[in-house]
Amino acid sequence: MSGLSAARAAAVDERFAEFAEGDGTPPSPGIAWGVTIGGELVHAGGLGSLRDGADAPPGPDCAFRIASMTKSFIAAAVMLLRDEGRLALDDPIAQHVPELAELRGPSEDAPAITVRALLAMGSGLPTDDPWADRLEDLSDQAFTALLRGPATVAWPAGVAFEYSNYGYAMLGRLVTNSSGRDFHELVAERILEPLGLTSTAFSADSLDPARLASGYHRVDERWELQPEQRPGAFSAIGGLYSSVSDIAFWICGFCDAWPPRAGAGASHPLSRATRREMQQIATTIPPALLRDGAGRLRVVAGGYCLGLVSQEDIVTGRAISHSGGYPGFGSHMRWHPATGIGVVALANGRYAPVWQPARDALELLVVDGAVRRRRIEPALALERARDAVERLLAGWDDGIAERFAPNLELDDPLDRRRVELEGLRERHGRLTRDGEIECDTPYRGHWWLAGEQGGRVHVRIALTPELPPRLQTIELESVADPTPAVLAAARAVVKAISAEGDLPATLSCADAARTEIGATIREAAAQLAPCELGGAIRGDGGDEAVFLAEAPAGRFELTISLDASSRLVGVTITPVDRPAVLR
Repeated sequence: MSGLSAARAAAVDERFAEFAEGDGTPPSPGIAWGVTIGGELVHAGGLGSLRDGADAPPGPDCAFRIASMTKSFIAAAVMLLRDEGRLALDDPIAQHVPELAELRGPSEDAPAITVRALLAMGSGLPTDDPWADRLEDLSDQAFTALLRGPATVAWPAGVAFEYSNYGYAMLGRLVTNSSGRDFHELVAERILEPLGLTSTAFSADSLDPARLASGYHRVDERWELQPEQRPGAFSAIGGLYSSVSDIAFWICGFCDAWPPRAGAGASHPLSRATRREMQQIATTIPPALLRDGAGRLRVVAGGYCLGLVSQEDIVTGRAISHSGGYPGFGSHMRWHPATGIGVVALANGRYAPVWQPARDALELLVVDGAVRRRRIEPALALERARDAVERLLAGWDDGIAERFAPNLELDDPLDRRRVELEGLRERHGRLTRDGEIECDTPYRGHWWLAGEQGGRVHVRIALTPELPPRLQTIELESVADPTPAVLAAARAVVKAISAEGDLPATLSCADAARTEIGATIREAAAQLAPCELGGAIRGDGGDEAVFLAEAPAGRFELTISLDASSRLVGVTITPVDRPAVLR
């Protein structure tokens, strides 16, 4: 395998090894993991055994129960039928599953529960993991009786996230009814077989016993074998077996949906557009405060998509994932659309939280720069608008100004804009491009210009939705060069952060502020070391300036304040968003 350096592979393996050891008690008899980059499995590892006490080390082609990761396959089957015109996502579920004709929300004004609400965990059905996890082999007849009976509904559809396995069992029946094929068969024939996922199946009978993991639960310092559940009506919630190799390929299919481009992606059962649609949030999940592998607290926000979960944090940006937990198994798959890096982990211990090392491994690879992030590229019209603005800064041209959107003169008369540009030329001299344009969207971006006489100008523009688009926003901010004393202090602070918090002796610091500044630097060192100082982004050339700095954990603004004696009296560190990436 190639595409991952030996050092990075070793770091991934170390994180999984730490997890496998646990706090003296392993979370499962065995664990297997893999990393995908560029559309292929580039690294795989395994520890322990597929069967407790046996010489059966887990490999990339060994099959484990993947539990709720199955939901992404059921969602894909629903989307396949949607794309064929057999159903619509906003259809009431009872339209396709008549047994649910009496299903009602908790209030008279509650809307009908739709296919989309079930896919997105927004149906209002209550969370039901312990109950549902033991129902996989429920017969079709018993399931029909369950569907016809009354059901508890906690919320009106569409107002709150609530993880419902029962809802995905309903979707299994939907697939069966809409396709005329049992959902087990349809998933196998329309998704698994075309993709060549030969280690993925609802029944262990079709898999090589030598490569099949048994599931266990830890009881009184021993591993207790869990009974195998056979395929049934509830298999849609988590009944698939699969391997690291197969899930890696499944992940690569979703990564390949980015960026949007010509062609529909005919080699996959689902078009790229549909695979992107499955990765968009449909039901928000309240933000959570989580502790990462380094023990740092981090806010994570996101939501449930269609059989998948989308989460964002300040370090990695957006990641798509789904976990699985079953009596005897734990699983997780996770990928980063902006780089195409993915991680999968499978274990044979009951509800083993393999999402933890998988999350840490993905973050490690993203932050370490294993693959450059795919940034948003400017549209040709935005590049032309940037060139036009730079020509205006070099010398006013009424011909260029005539191509502005009408709002620009209404927002600020052109005479005032011309005076503003002339003032920038007088202050900074000839302006030249200092770095490439950074895009929020293909039609909105910003960049820096360096002044021949010193200082920089920050330019932000946005285009109209017309065709051809016109300039609707021009924002210009003049930033003076920081004084030598402010710049020296900023460099000393960044050096202190990178040196893990030691205040350098050369840093002239006011006595009254030393304790607070030292605490700020030590806290920053724990989160941001090592880091690099960038250019000043705000400041008037006086005793205070704001710099942009880069760290593995993300960009941050560094504010430096000096007193009249050029002593440091204030340090403020503010995280900022990473440059926008493909969504």
